[in-house]
Amino acid sequence: LKPTDKVDENTVYDPALDFFSDKFDPLKALNTPGLQPPVVAARTFDNLSLYESKQKSADSNGGKTKRQEKAKETEPAMPERRWLPHQLLVPGKKKKRKDVLTRMANITGPLKILNKCIEEKLLVKVWTRNASEVRGYCTGYVTAFDKHWNLALKE
Repeated sequence: LKPTDKVDENTVYDPALDFFSDKFDPLKALNTPGLQPPVVAARTFDNLSLYESKQKSADSNGGKTKRQEKAKETEPAMPERRWLPHQLLVPGKKKKRKDVLTRMANITGPLKILNKCIEEKLLVKVWTRNASEVRGYCTGYVTAFDKHWNLALKE
């Protein structure tokens, strides 16, 4: 409250509760219910160490305002090199990356049979083995494969 503010009839001006007064008492202000700070949107901190670290970071920028910092950011730091036309990069053709699906469609050789199994939805039986024996088998419809004979089966 300031002395010039309008107050209720039963409210008395107390300089100990005036945030801008020399006689401001922070402990009394904290214990007074309903007292609003002068800046309602002021940022609150959990403890003093967070406040101090924020103040130190604000001091580290040399006391510059946000407007001064933005003006500094907009200024170019280094002059750019001006290239002559013959020094510019030569535009090249970008290679279209082949994914598994396009590779499966364009496959040749023995893997072409797997592509046929996908197109005709043939049921296949795949035996799994290690170096010396057959471990087992699975049956299903081939949905994808690659050049290393990795198969994705459905059902």
